[in-house]
Amino acid sequence: MTWTPEHEAKLIEAAQQGDQTAFGEIYDHYLTKVYRRVYALVPETDVEDVTQEVFISVARSIGGFRSSSSFSTWLYRIVKRRVADYYRKRERQVKQVDLEKAGQTADESPFENIADALLLQQALRALPESHREIILLRLAEGLPFQEVADRLDIKLGAAKLRFYRAVEACQGKIVEFNAEVTFSG
Repeated sequence: MTWTPEHEAKLIEAAQQGDQTAFGEIYDHYLTKVYRRVYALVPETDVEDVTQEVFISVARSIGGFRSSSSFSTWLYRIVKRRVADYYRKRERQVKQVDLEKAGQTADESPFENIADALLLQQALRALPESHREIILLRLAEGLPFQEVADRLDIKLGAAKLRFYRAVEACQGKIVEFNAEVTFSG
């Protein structure tokens, strides 16, 4: 069945009534989008865990969802909270990085090496929320510019301009952080 706002509304209502099949359809529809967003924000080794925590939160709180905003907006607020929780926990649990393991993970990464992936994540986290959001919508979720514009409630031209400005800002942060690593080493 084609995913429409009406179909989604029916599934949400059924899931709120405890229909696990309906929740499963919602899960299947949003899993890749949530996974990509989380992947862009947390280390690769923790993406699956954080994604799982997102959907556990959705399952626990779907009964409280009200249609005052779109479901995807509500869902991405949960993603944002779980990612923030992840970093709060991580700050409390200072860990030693196993460099040998990190090198093995880099082989599976779409980035040339783990350093590139970490640099990109650091740059994304350093951006203002509005820049980070438009980059994630366009690149992590793969939305066309028109959907990005609709999601942000702006015009198509404004979405394109904001995206390019956000990418430039991200590139600037990458250059800045890369220079810090080069000169501080």
